[in-house]
Amino acid sequence: MSAVCGMSSSLYSSGETIIANPLESSSIVLVVVLLCACMEYLFTLAGEIKGKFFHEMFDTISEEILVVGVLSLLLSFGSSIPNSIPPSWCIMLQWTHVCLLFMGIFFVLMLIAMVLVMYRHHATNRKFEINRISNKAFELSTDELAYKHAYQHFRLCCKAYGIEEDLELVCFSDYILKTEKEQIVVVGDLTWRSWLGLTVMVIINASRTRIPALVSGLGDHKDTADIATYIFFMGLLPMGVFLRISSTLNTRMSQFLDKRGVTSSVTGRERETLLDDPLLGGGGDASGNDGARIRPSDLEDPRSFLLWQTPETTLAILQMLFLAIVWYGAVFCLNMLYITFTLPSIYLTLVFILTCFIPVVVLAIILPKTLFMVALLSSLGSCFNEARVRGMIMVARGEALGVDTAPISVPKAPTAAASGRADTDGPSPRIMTVKKPPPPLLIDDQSLYRLASTSVGREML
Repeated sequence: MSAVCGMSSSLYSSGETIIANPLESSSIVLVVVLLCACMEYLFTLAGEIKGKFFHEMFDTISEEILVVGVLSLLLSFGSSIPNSIPPSWCIMLQWTHVCLLFMGIFFVLMLIAMVLVMYRHHATNRKFEINRISNKAFELSTDELAYKHAYQHFRLCCKAYGIEEDLELVCFSDYILKTEKEQIVVVGDLTWRSWLGLTVMVIINASRTRIPALVSGLGDHKDTADIATYIFFMGLLPMGVFLRISSTLNTRMSQFLDKRGVTSSVTGRERETLLDDPLLGGGGDASGNDGARIRPSDLEDPRSFLLWQTPETTLAILQMLFLAIVWYGAVFCLNMLYITFTLPSIYLTLVFILTCFIPVVVLAIILPKTLFMVALLSSLGSCFNEARVRGMIMVARGEALGVDTAPISVPKAPTAAASGRADTDGPSPRIMTVKKPPPPLLIDDQSLYRLASTSVGREML
């Protein structure tokens, strides 16, 4: 072990190792340079992809990979330069370096899985909103009924802000998806608080390693006890905390959606008819003349149903749990997976393998749905984003007025020299092509709303 540390340290003292192995050093450098060229090319292709959400996620992942890369570089230098470092510490520095690499891989894979689940959930909600939300012939599930109530609150908010014209152009699932995208970027954008929260898990893990030593009579079953305690304390325990938070948010979301969505200032008959949307089988006519007239100040604040009544605190807690599970998966694959396959019982190995991935799978599937609940409680009521809805209506109108590419005949009078005929012969047709307008530029909701409010914006529509 000390020989390994001594050989690695000589790399930075004299360079004799490189001189003595020119073929190996040149081959490795060549491969690294080619990999850098490939990565730069992929980065170039990624920069050409259009989409605000993609670029935000790409920047978030790049930032975290940069942090992990700098830490890995420091650990690599730390395990190579000192000559007096103990062999055990040298090995642990190298182990931590590889652990950070596995954390980066798990971080990217978890974010990709969460994005895929988010889009799948959005597609299901959109299909339900378009085809079945106003149809009474179908029996609704619990999730569909909750989505229907959220849709009623959305239309109530639009009514309070006077957004009733062309409201059918806006899909509620698309409105919520924008908030979900923002929140999943926040979860992936790790902060110093998240890393400090991870130190708690590291301390718990250090304390956990003493449990097998304190229990007498384990004998050859110490590895089994070590793996079992690791899965329980580092994986199943954070998963239980996360499921508890998700269940609490689900209960609070149901409490908000079951209400009328307004403050106590609206009472009587008006309060009872607020959610009677004619499009969903309620009372009133299609124009909503029989419903109550409310103001934006009458809408209830849904943030009071979040953890500590703020979306920032809720997302920070979810971010810490996300990072804890990422660290749990990286350490298990790096340290525990090999030991699991060396257990004497094949059945015990299968149980540990299946159990160890439960926290990772549960978080990847349930966290996007939890973010959907947070998005609902951050985008309805008094948190309603009027500018976003008006901007979506404006974009939908522009797409509806788009002209497809098609050749048309435009008359143009030829000159006498070019035609050789009298001007009385009449103009000859010339074929021109009218191109479809370019796609809309990336613009934030506030700027889009201000554009729609100007005279130029109204002339465009």
